[in-house]
Amino acid sequence: MNLNISAPYVWSLYIVFAGLVLTLNLAGVQIIIGQLEWDWMLTCLILISLYAVLTARQLYTHGRIWPQKALFFSFPFSFVHLLFDAPMWLNAAVCIVNLFFWWAAYRLSGRLAAVSPYGGPSGYL
Repeated sequence: MNLNISAPYVWSLYIVFAGLVLTLNLAGVQIIIGQLEWDWMLTCLILISLYAVLTARQLYTHGRIWPQKALFFSFPFSFVHLLFDAPMWLNAAVCIVNLFFWWAAYRLSGRLAAVSPYGGPSGYL
């Protein structure tokens, strides 16, 4: 089954999924390095949101695929959730949810570059 969604929906879903992946990765890394103060967390969340919007623009407007490659390197951070001090089933559930969001964002980033009206995917920065 091939699911066809129009470009604006792909754009918005990519922004949401990329933001969720990076937010969950920030939460996992924050636990490892120590508790960050709330103002640093809010600043990081604003930067994550800005990053998701700017990379969606790079993917769609210019057809650049570097955001997809950068998202690929965030894959190992999903497994950080297995180190939390919580029941193992809960840690595994959060890890699986984060991996699903990562997979969706990764697939949508390639799709967003492919449907770019200004040219196909390019490796140029």
